[in-house]
Amino acid sequence: MRFLLGGPDRKIIDSTGREWLFNDHPRLGPIPLTQTGNSMSREPGPRSPFWKAVNNWYSQGKSIADDVCIWQEPEPEGEVRKIDGRYYLVEGV
Repeated sequence: MRFLLGGPDRKIIDSTGREWLFNDHPRLGPIPLTQTGNSMSREPGPRSPFWKAVNNWYSQGKSIADDVCIWQEPEPEGEVRKIDGRYYLVEGV
């Protein structure tokens, strides 16, 4: 029985290729769902690729194509290298 109301159900594919179903609730944020559409009894942990995919999707404008959320890995900004004491150098920017 569905009890979540307030946002559309979305599908997203994480960086490992796993497909996730979630409710895009406007006030509670993304709520991961089971394949039957019910909320999961245990949410994915904070290091789960689901959160990285959803956070990137939110920050990139929430694009959708063929009923799947579209997101991309952000480009790295550069590598930080310590020079001396409190001084650092950002390479590759």
